[in-house]
Amino acid sequence: MDEEKKELSLTEDQAQQVPAEAKDEEEVQSAAETAQDLKEETAAEETAEEEKEMETTEPTAEPVAEEAPVQTAAPTKSGSNIVGIIVGLLVFIGVLALCWKMVGPVGEVHADKGIAYAKDNNLYIYDLENDAYVAAEGISAGGQYNQYYSAWGTTFNEDGSGLYYSTNVRTDGTFDLYYKGVGADSEGVLVGEAVADYMPTKDGAAAIFVKTAVDGSTDLYQFVNGTTALVESNILPESGSYAISNDGSFVMYRKSGDNGTALYAKGTAQGEEAVCLHENAATAMMTSDTDEIYFAGKEGEGYAAFVYAFGAEPVKIMDAVTYLEVMPNGKDVLLMGPSEELVTYDAIIEDDVAESDALLTEADGEAYQAKLQRDAIRTAMEGGEGFESVLQNVYIYSNGELKQVASDTISAVSIKNDRPYAVCFAAGDMEKMQLSQVPSLQDAENGYYMSLMYAEPKILVVNATGGSWQLEGKNISPANVFLSDDGTTVGYYETDTLTGVTMLNVAKLGAVPSFTMENVEVAGFLGHTTNVGYFRDYQNGLGTMGVWDGGDPVEVEGIGGVHFAVDQNAVYYINNIDQQNGNGELHVMANGEDTLIDTGVYSMQYKYNGKLAYLKNYDYTANKGDLYYYDGKESKEIDTGITAIFMY
Repeated sequence: MDEEKKELSLTEDQAQQVPAEAKDEEEVQSAAETAQDLKEETAAEETAEEEKEMETTEPTAEPVAEEAPVQTAAPTKSGSNIVGIIVGLLVFIGVLALCWKMVGPVGEVHADKGIAYAKDNNLYIYDLENDAYVAAEGISAGGQYNQYYSAWGTTFNEDGSGLYYSTNVRTDGTFDLYYKGVGADSEGVLVGEAVADYMPTKDGAAAIFVKTAVDGSTDLYQFVNGTTALVESNILPESGSYAISNDGSFVMYRKSGDNGTALYAKGTAQGEEAVCLHENAATAMMTSDTDEIYFAGKEGEGYAAFVYAFGAEPVKIMDAVTYLEVMPNGKDVLLMGPSEELVTYDAIIEDDVAESDALLTEADGEAYQAKLQRDAIRTAMEGGEGFESVLQNVYIYSNGELKQVASDTISAVSIKNDRPYAVCFAAGDMEKMQLSQVPSLQDAENGYYMSLMYAEPKILVVNATGGSWQLEGKNISPANVFLSDDGTTVGYYETDTLTGVTMLNVAKLGAVPSFTMENVEVAGFLGHTTNVGYFRDYQNGLGTMGVWDGGDPVEVEGIGGVHFAVDQNAVYYINNIDQQNGNGELHVMANGEDTLIDTGVYSMQYKYNGKLAYLKNYDYTANKGDLYYYDGKESKEIDTGITAIFMY
């Protein structure tokens, strides 16, 4: 039951790896492979090989409602930080969040939306005012549609007036997709049968979806003005390879062509023709705020970054791009490109034997021959010779301007915030090698890569205006940095590599931490404040929840479920859990006050604006419980014996 009470959600840093050199259009070396190829004899035992291109994109909608980034989580306690990459770009990996899903889309205002739930294999809707009703019969046709107390399968539009939902879920995971208004008198409209994935517009007026054809290829369809039509056959099936604009006026998709993976845009109006934006685009993504398409297209030996507005021509914004990521605010873009500066030998080698070497003659035999080898290195040092840097420059494209915000970095990734902030994994300070210990220029180069791997890195927070702040501490996990809504305060984790203990640090940008806490599993800023909610010491299904508002933290032990609201200065939690049935007390801690909402509660789903749906009197052997709605003031029973609340 403990496993049922916690949600293990794999997070993705929404980033896009762009290959520096492609093997072919679809098979590209990952960062680790690039390092292996460049310095195999140096890094063979330190660098893990990736077998194929790591290409993570902005997620399309699963049969889910709204995309919801997962609460920033502490690094897994594996005994080491997965940051020992020698050269190339660091591919940030996902980490496990040990609590329920906690964070909504950054900077968005949420309307109150109804509750979709399953009972007796039927879909029910409660619109928050009228009695719940059966919206569709036969959710499952042998396929799985729920996971414990929650489920995917419905997508409410932004104002809550309508929703997409799936029925007839087959054993292969495909389903029939419908759209309807939330009212009981609204009829469901069939969008498509045997659908594998779909993505609606925010207002729900249009959607795209994909189906698998008889030959195994993937076909893209649109649902616009109540009519379904084929957009294109045999598109690239990967998540992120297709998208629809907010107003439903055009779609984007990628498709294999003669010269690589081609990128297309096509209007959804009848008779519109597809426009090829690039014949070989390594990656492409559409911004959620401005409906622009950013992509990296092959140019010569490398890739260039472009931006496209529907109906116009693509505009190049950067040459030699190695990384491209639309930032969480849905409009700005994070990019990386190679440093153009050489790593000069005189910058990494110190001549510690100049005086003694000057005294050597041919009569000194082997010592003199070794001196001649060092002389060759000295000549290279004095001549300003060196080798190409593997470090990267970091850029942010904002308001039509490209600005370099960091240099000498190994990787960078956006921070979830409405403002354009990013965190950079930058090269640390390295001591010079002693010439007496460097037999050749090749050994000097190898020694540089080893130093780069073992030097303590600098973790920087940067923004589009050129601000840069280094975080205090060692063994910091750069992929798990989180920022307050106003951009003034940062939270991050550092790990003791000997003990595996994880420490949460909270600090003003540019300052030393003002709050630290050990063994924190997950944490986040509450609403628009700089108050921090955290969950620590998770073991055997229970942990300790805490709230820090600048003074002494307030903690509650024995917590089985916790939710940190991103739109409210509030934490919702369940404690005093009955070990026989898993039901406990549901509380909200807001503005320093703790309120008991209900007892006998098994799980909850936060619905924004201080409102909740939750399951009470849950029988985990029968997988049934009673559904309640909390409107911020009082609770109301909606139905009994339900099997799942559909997440939106």
